[in-house]
Amino acid sequence: MTARRFLLPPLLCAALLSAGCSHSYKRDWVQPAFKAETSGRVAVLPLENHSEYPHAGETISELLTTELRLRGFAVLDGHVIRRTLKLKPDDEGRSLSDADLRALGKQLKVDSVVAGSVGEFRYKRDLGEDPVVGFSIRMIRVSDGRVLWSSSHSRTEYGLLYHRHYLHENAQRIAECMVDFLMDEAAQEDPLETTGASEEAPAEEPAKEAPAKEAPVKKAPAKKAPAKKAPAKKAGKAKTSGKAKGPK
Repeated sequence: MTARRFLLPPLLCAALLSAGCSHSYKRDWVQPAFKAETSGRVAVLPLENHSEYPHAGETISELLTTELRLRGFAVLDGHVIRRTLKLKPDDEGRSLSDADLRALGKQLKVDSVVAGSVGEFRYKRDLGEDPVVGFSIRMIRVSDGRVLWSSSHSRTEYGLLYHRHYLHENAQRIAECMVDFLMDEAAQEDPLETTGASEEAPAEEPAKEAPAKEAPVKKAPAKKAPAKKAPAKKAGKAKTSGKAKGPK
């Protein structure tokens, strides 16, 4: 009994040290009525790397490529992008305007381009080494330069027993969360489809047929009551004054 009592605190401390929590920041936006199939063929470019971690931009672009493919997007292979754009292995990506992205998209013969930048990809030294990852992306439609999707996330994991591989796991969770939001919005019904009456002329109502007129029912002529004849007066005897005189 005493041994168990003294064994509990070390086990409890180990559990608390291995357990962790996280702090995240998310900002997401999707073009209304966005559908995955309308984005067509997608190219995910290496993200511009502002962190101290080498190749962080390329690492995160590969994570995004995997997540988009899992959701059914037709994503161009990374080595095809590097060969077509003649990128060197140590290229960390660069800041690109929407016009630049459209030009690269036409060169790659894709319909949409995903680009962005990595702000943080490191371990923050505190009581332990807490993995911190933050990056922003946007999807541009090549045909007209319209932004279809933009997202910015950062995430910090707190704990004392994290190892180096948790940095990549943290980035993977962010990429998954970004694409999950995109697919959730894409699954929403287009409000113009559900309220199309405001956009389309209302369908004409079929002409109502006039109700058939019923033939008027001919009423039988009312029988006239037979006229009552006035009772005939009986001829009375002519009254004469005095006696009738005979001929003389």
